[in-house]
Amino acid sequence: MALSAVYVSAEGASTIRQHAGLNCFTSPEKEETLALLLGTYYEENGKDFANVDRCLILTRKDKRKDRVEISDEQLSNAIEEAEATGTKVVGWSHSHPHITVFPSHVDLNTQRSMQLLDNRFFGLVFSCFNTDSTLAERIQVTCFQAGIDGSRISIPLCIMPRDPFITQQTLTQLVEKLPTTLLREEREAYDRCTSTHDEHDDGDTRAGADEIIAASFHGGLLVRSLALLLDRLISPLVQFCIDRHERNLKEIQTLKESSDEDNSC
Repeated sequence: MALSAVYVSAEGASTIRQHAGLNCFTSPEKEETLALLLGTYYEENGKDFANVDRCLILTRKDKRKDRVEISDEQLSNAIEEAEATGTKVVGWSHSHPHITVFPSHVDLNTQRSMQLLDNRFFGLVFSCFNTDSTLAERIQVTCFQAGIDGSRISIPLCIMPRDPFITQQTLTQLVEKLPTTLLREEREAYDRCTSTHDEHDDGDTRAGADEIIAASFHGGLLVRSLALLLDRLISPLVQFCIDRHERNLKEIQTLKESSDEDNSC
């Protein structure tokens, strides 16, 4: 039986959306991003619902523009992390840059295979880098499951109001996990390219001109990606933490002044 509705915390939705839109910082905008969703299932009046507390950002093993794959190792690690926090892996999320929000037949096949683990498992698709007639960016999201015949079953999605406080888990995902994941992807891509050229080395003590040019090219791409990552993600995150800290200090000062006024009365 399909889920009746999925509830996603505002923090979780924001993290997923930012991750979906951040691949343009270090790679082409047509590459899809991937995350697993952690939360809980519950039953009410005979209907099944899902709550999503946070997401677990995954490293892309296949960076082709139309592919996202969840490896068995990633799924196993996610299940272990979820169990350690008293939650479950309840769904998955990926992006559709520059294309429609509706899941493809590949997405539906992936979804149907994941539902073999739990028939309540669901998927989210974020469509990003699309513009309307005013050239304003439009981000769309859909929640779905797969039917027995492979058809798409639309699931109602509700994003819960934002809590005034950012949880430690969400902050860790944004400030630590996300930059580290993107950095690892770029480093692994560089290592794969350079190792390919090393395998074709004929053992000559002097590398040929092609090898030197290729090494310089891939090294330049890595430096460019790291510079973009620093400029467009890490620096804004650092500034965000500074601004948040200053805001907290002001709130603490306001509370102290309010407390002193109450005591004086």
